[in-house]
Amino acid sequence: MRIKRVCSPEIKAPEFHHVGDAGYDLRSTIDTDIYPHENVMIPTGFVWEIPTGFCGFVKSRSGLATREDILSFHGLIDSSYRGELVIQIRNVGTRPYVVGVNDRIAQLVVVPYAQFDIQEVAELGDTPRGLNGFGSSGVK
Repeated sequence: MRIKRVCSPEIKAPEFHHVGDAGYDLRSTIDTDIYPHENVMIPTGFVWEIPTGFCGFVKSRSGLATREDILSFHGLIDSSYRGELVIQIRNVGTRPYVVGVNDRIAQLVVVPYAQFDIQEVAELGDTPRGLNGFGSSGVK
């Protein structure tokens, strides 16, 4: 997959941190404070050329989410997008959080997708679940 740097050379390129990781680590290009209940837009310094037939999902880093109450907006990046990847970060906690240059702030997971022609019909096929929605399978 091809990426284009639009930041200074000091910013580390996206990478997998461990063998077997699904998400590319995305890093901050700025120093900023994120105060409780605040959203901050953080540029990553790279433009992605995601191949046709694939898309990217921005995901929170689990450690930041569980230990620091820092969530990234879970956006969808289409293969046709050619702008810099900028991540919206939200502090859902009660303490300010400090982001530094090169801090890992989110992950990008690239997955294949399918496109189908839509056919409007009067009725849909039945399933055992039917119309049962949220919580229909219980918790036990």
